[in-house]
Amino acid sequence: MFDGREFALSDIKQIRSSFSGATVYDVMLAVVGGSLHKYLKAKKDLPEKTLKIRAPISVRDENDKDSAGNQVAMMIVGGGTHLDSAAERLEFVMAETQRSKAMNEAIGAKTLMEISGAMPAGLTAAGTKMMAGLADRFKPPVNTVLTNVPGPNFRMYFSGAELVKSFGMGILAEGQGLFHVVTSYNGNVILTLLADRDILPDPEFYAECMQESFDDLLKAQPLKNSTPKKRKQASAN
Repeated sequence: MFDGREFALSDIKQIRSSFSGATVYDVMLAVVGGSLHKYLKAKKDLPEKTLKIRAPISVRDENDKDSAGNQVAMMIVGGGTHLDSAAERLEFVMAETQRSKAMNEAIGAKTLMEISGAMPAGLTAAGTKMMAGLADRFKPPVNTVLTNVPGPNFRMYFSGAELVKSFGMGILAEGQGLFHVVTSYNGNVILTLLADRDILPDPEFYAECMQESFDDLLKAQPLKNSTPKKRKQASAN
């Protein structure tokens, strides 16, 4: 089952202007963190520690700008699900993404990606099968995924028919009940969720939590004791 919510890019830019150094991706990660917080709190099942979100980051550099295909590595960040305040959650996420990106750069995310691509297909398949079998026995390293697929910032047509809205789709891994996709189109950002009804039986309610989480961020103000950090502003990704 999938559902989603649409947010104005202008509203996201307003949040970014309030929280110096925040990227669009930071904002959407904080929205997901707030959604999980609200949903699990309503179910009386909110963990004391933050849940983890897997998020792709580009490792393409200037030398690769003309090459084909995607070049991404995965970072794991805390979604701030343990925090009640939307402002605290966004600032927590901003610190998490900075830490995770720095770690990827230190290890060499592109090198790791190339090594994984060189693994024999049989070994990769065997490892995947083993992890699937262990999924129910061990605590997963991440609780959900948030990926992004930037779209055009103008109206599109097919045979004269206007594209009204686009939705992203993802693949649920073994034991993972929730996947998020961020897409953009014509001045709006769409956050789509894909849920396993055996794990998350009421995606409609979760979608309502997404809207509430975004509304909270729109009203939030930076904490007085926080020090804004200068960061390279990302495009509307």
